[in-house]
Amino acid sequence: PSVYTDINSNPSQQSDRYRISVIDTCNNESELSEAHKTMHLTVSTGVGVYNLIWENYEGFDFGSYLIYRGTSPNNLTPIGTIQSNLTTYTDYQPQGLYYYQIAVMKDDT
Repeated sequence: PSVYTDINSNPSQQSDRYRISVIDTCNNESELSEAHKTMHLTVSTGVGVYNLIWENYEGFDFGSYLIYRGTSPNNLTPIGTIQSNLTTYTDYQPQGLYYYQIAVMKDDT
């Protein structure tokens, strides 16, 4: 698999949209894919809670969001699942510094 790092992207400030294509060994390029948009996540603190707010994912239909939390970016565990039409989550158990990640769960259909 190939990895692309967008050096002009600033995910702490905004989301970005991407379209991809594939080039084969004969240098033939496929058509561009539909655009996919990253999700910009904002976390604000309340009294005994962290409020997570993110932009809706765009790119394919999906059933739900999966919310991860951990004490480091490489040690995240799932803490909740919410419907795809919601873009907020309140974490009622934060005690300390946490990292969060939001993922989409694609429908099996």
